[in-house]
This record gives sequence, structure tokens and C-alpha cells, in this order.
Amino acid sequence: MAISISHWHFLTHLGIWGSLAIFVIFIVAYTPIIWHTLKMGNIYWSFFHLVGSANFWFYLLLTLALILLPAWIAKVLQWTYFPRNWQILRERERYNLSDDTCLPNGKDRVGHEMKPIA
Repeated sequence: MAISISHWHFLTHLGIWGSLAIFVIFIVAYTPIIWHTLKMGNIYWSFFHLVGSANFWFYLLLTLALILLPAWIAKVLQWTYFPRNWQILRERERYNLSDDTCLPNGKDRVGHEMKPIA
């Protein structure tokens, strides 16, 4: 989600951090119910022991990076080699380029034909 967001607003933060807080509250509240219902032994503090481990955080970040890597690569390739019109306009605004600002061969930095936008 954070890859696609260009502006972070209050509702964005509320959605992300709120869902994370609800998840933690759910785990803390749900673990004793499972323990009591299934008679699985004392697993109430297992979540806290798990979160206290350095291996947990390493593998969590590694998993997130590996999951997001294909989406990030696809986005970079699309942005670089197949930009949409609004992406071209955003880049022109960011670098203060006019319609006729291009390389001597009439192409932009990645080789796309630069045409005036009507």
C-alpha cells in the first residue's frame, strides 16, 4: 500500500496504524480463548516471547522485503519503460522541463519520443 501512496494523510496513518493496533489487540485477546478452549497448554505468553526474539523481526522484515520485491520491480520497470501520461507530466513538473526539453535526438532520458502534450 505504501508503494502506491504519494501523499500521506491522517486517514492513511489511521488505516495503517489502526489495523496494526487491532491485530495486536486481537492476538492478545484471542490467545487465551484458544488456550482455554483447546487445552493446549500455557501459550498465553507465546506471542510476547515470539515478538521479543531477534529472529522473528529478521524473518518478518525478510519476508516483507521478498513479498514486496516483485511489485516494486514491476512498478520501476513500468515507470521507466512504459510511463503513463500523468507520470510523464509529473516528471516534467518535478524537473521543470518544458515540452521541447529533451535530448538532441528528440527523446527523453529513457529513449521515449517527446511529443508536445495538447
